[in-house]
Amino acid sequence: MKIARVLVSCTFAATAIASPGTPVKLSVGTATVSLAAPSGTPSQLASGILYGVPFNGTSIETTIPSHFFTDIGFNLLRSGGAAFTEPNRGYSWGVSEYYGRFDAALSNYRTARSYGADYIRLPHDLWGIDFAPKVMPGANGDWTSYDQFLTQLIGDIKINGMTDGLIWDIWNEPDGAGFWTGTMELYYELWARTYALIRAELPSTPITGPSIAFGPSASNPWFIGWAAFVGTNGSVPDIYSWHNLAGSEDPKVTLDYFDNTIRANNGLPQKPIHINEYGPYDYQTPQETAWLISRLERLNMVGVRANWAKGGSNWQALFNYLANLLGPQTGSPYYGAGEWWLMKYYASMTGLRVATTSSTDQVLEVFATRPTSGIGAHIMTAARGSTSPYTIQVTGLEALGLSSGTIQKRAWGFPYNGVFGEVDGPIDYGVETHMVTGGSFSFDVYPSTSLNYAYGFDLSV
Repeated sequence: MKIARVLVSCTFAATAIASPGTPVKLSVGTATVSLAAPSGTPSQLASGILYGVPFNGTSIETTIPSHFFTDIGFNLLRSGGAAFTEPNRGYSWGVSEYYGRFDAALSNYRTARSYGADYIRLPHDLWGIDFAPKVMPGANGDWTSYDQFLTQLIGDIKINGMTDGLIWDIWNEPDGAGFWTGTMELYYELWARTYALIRAELPSTPITGPSIAFGPSASNPWFIGWAAFVGTNGSVPDIYSWHNLAGSEDPKVTLDYFDNTIRANNGLPQKPIHINEYGPYDYQTPQETAWLISRLERLNMVGVRANWAKGGSNWQALFNYLANLLGPQTGSPYYGAGEWWLMKYYASMTGLRVATTSSTDQVLEVFATRPTSGIGAHIMTAARGSTSPYTIQVTGLEALGLSSGTIQKRAWGFPYNGVFGEVDGPIDYGVETHMVTGGSFSFDVYPSTSLNYAYGFDLSV
């Protein structure tokens, strides 16, 4: 079953219109869009993908039609060659079992670069940490095989011209039992050894980390310990990174703790930040994705969409479907699932980013852009986990040349039809006219009872 586009009248789920005798629900909060306060050129900070791209030997892969990439502003790929079984279990099982993983990563790299996307290298996958590695790096104090692995990998990167657009992720989820079984101290030694070698051999390659599974907090000893170590060791990465995979985890909360406590306590410099896996499996819906995108954009944090394809017999799904943005699972041509259409709308939001605020309770989030000239705007919004009515207040229209009069608002709904569920496109709810006074106006948003929808609003005169 697929959800099709429909065109209806201006009475729609995201507009506060009540029939006679119907009680009017009162808004429980207000988010704002300030069109007079531009905040830079939009660059789709949250359009990165974890795996999700097929491989073709060592060549550019073209199985997924190119428009599925370009339409969503694809700009960052994070992969490394995970999930292969014997005879490609990774370097820890011998160099012969490393080549298949490296080739898949090389194909991914070349595909990403063909779209102008940067590529985050995951060496832990090439080591084979996902397949119960034969040996852990530094086991029993012996770093010989790990040093040889790094030398092999760096050499292959140079020979294959993989330095352009490359970002080196030292080790993924060292705090996760599935990716690291050693102590924190052993991880620090791995970090220092790898950092020093990359700086020496690939000095222009940005280094990112610690890529910890949970964000910075007072209850996260891995993050606190890592920060103290790199502060004293002098091995601060070019990009700080962590995941946002707990359903209740808020990028703003983790960033505040990182900046105001961890960074401040250890004298660490300010650097760009990547949330290099965002979106828990149960939260990969248009509603949650729009909420997170809006959050990341306001905080100027880069986002990489998490990939929840399972391993074992379904390992090939990891390298496909743009991390579940596309369907189907097998057989017929690709199509956009619900979130792909939302990401397409997000990529269409060009011009200038503008300042926004969420509702006081942090439930309703907004991201907005305006044209570089003329009157108009695009607004993306979602109420996280709520069906209560909220208000969006738009101000600053006088800076665009409209202090009073009317403005048209076309509304779109972005539904969800399950993982791999086909959606033909956003729901067109039609156009509504609003009165502008003092360069501002407001409207109400009534989230769908499905708790999955996101909404878009296009303003024009």
